Amino acid sequence: PNTARVVLSDGTEEDRAADAVRPGDVIRVRPGGRLPVDGLVLDGTTAVDESLLTGEASRVSKGPGDTVLAGTENGLGEITVEALRVRADTALAHIAALVGQAQRHR
Repeated sequence: PNTARVVLSDGTEEDRAADAVRPGDVIRVRPGGRLPVDGLVLDGTTAVDESLLTGEASRVSKGPGDTVLAGTENGLGEITVEALRVRADTALAHIAALVGQAQRHR
């Protein structure tokens, strides 16, 4: 996703470019939204579609203390996530870089 909904320290929220999100920022991900960061679920429960990364067809249940990955799709629950890895540090970015490297070396 191009934007992230960042929860500010005073409890208000703002939309921020995904490139402007930093580790430690708290992100709210609404139902059906894609995760913009790799992070740790702080609040809420949901089931996440990780098929983009794992190929697994079933959604994976996530709740407080679970990790979530950038590029995966949130299910029906709203979750709050602490950003751990952003931009080029995410698992999805690493996979994309490896695929690109493999294609260039064919």
